[in-house]
Amino acid sequence: GTTSTGGHAPAFLKRVHDAGYDITLLLCSCEDSVRKAAVEYRNEQQRFYQSTPEDALVKGVFFPQRMSAYFENGDTLYIYWSDDLFSPERLGCVLQNGQIVVVDSEALECFVKKYESDRTVLQLEGKTLPTWDELLKTYQARF
Repeated sequence: GTTSTGGHAPAFLKRVHDAGYDITLLLCSCEDSVRKAAVEYRNEQQRFYQSTPEDALVKGVFFPQRMSAYFENGDTLYIYWSDDLFSPERLGCVLQNGQIVVVDSEALECFVKKYESDRTVLQLEGKTLPTWDELLKTYQARF
């Protein structure tokens, strides 16, 4: 979903964190083709949400742009990868108390590759995002 990718998300997460709440985030990524197929399925089969597959791709670039806020404010981060529409998402790792526990290294690798790919595209548009390793260091330094 896109519930934490809106422009308000970084400020909101910071306020919640600063108020002393424990923040647990489930971060799931997938290839753009899966995002597109998901919207097509919702529109054509479920008739649930009316947006275009192109909207899904446009909105997809917000996720990597919010990653810093997730790592700066989240206490526990579950990193998931989705291979396709009809298979369960795979838990790549859990970040908790400054530690990372890898559950499925292939799923984690897919998540990181997608993030780095999106980061490269955004960099060409003049938007600088931290590397995956920098995100991890930011998270770990908080504990």
